[in-house]
Amino acid sequence: MDPALIAFLVQQLGPLVVPILSAVTTWLTGWILGKASPGVVPILNPVLPVVSAASGMGIGYFAGLSPLTGAVMGLAGTGLHQLIHQPVKAAKNAKQG
Repeated sequence: MDPALIAFLVQQLGPLVVPILSAVTTWLTGWILGKASPGVVPILNPVLPVVSAASGMGIGYFAGLSPLTGAVMGLAGTGLHQLIHQPVKAAKNAKQG
């Protein structure tokens, strides 16, 4: 592919892709640790935004973004994670109750 086209796509799609990948990384981290040791989940939950920011920084770095921009996009990934997680959690609680 043309390097100019790649740069253009990263510039245009980066703000969408980085938060989504960060949300997936956050969910995957919580899921793996929850399966390995369910008792770690309550300890992990407050740290998930840090995991999301760090993954956003890493993914953003590879996308050519500044570390701060990647961290902000990673935190946006936390918002995406909560946007999906909270309604699912509420539905499970409503079904049980």
